[in-house]
Amino acid sequence: MTTPLRFDETRYQSAQVTIDGQVLRYRAFLGLDYVTMPVDAIQQLNVFVPEPYFTSGRVNGYTRVTAPIFMPNTVGGYLPGPRDFPGN
Repeated sequence: MTTPLRFDETRYQSAQVTIDGQVLRYRAFLGLDYVTMPVDAIQQLNVFVPEPYFTSGRVNGYTRVTAPIFMPNTVGGYLPGPRDFPGN
């Protein structure tokens, strides 16, 4: 039995995106609930973590512990906004 709102780092998809000619491989944790009892599918978020952080690597000098967190927000005002993906 899973615990509500418990992050499971074993449930991900490997993916990559090319930005300015650079390939970035990452793990995509998709459709994560962020409320205990969601009433709509829009009450989920996606989390993307660069793959090197899982092998003690660095990205632009940052490690898994020191990296900043960037969370794109597609919400305009108080309206619901869809989850987004790298490369959009």
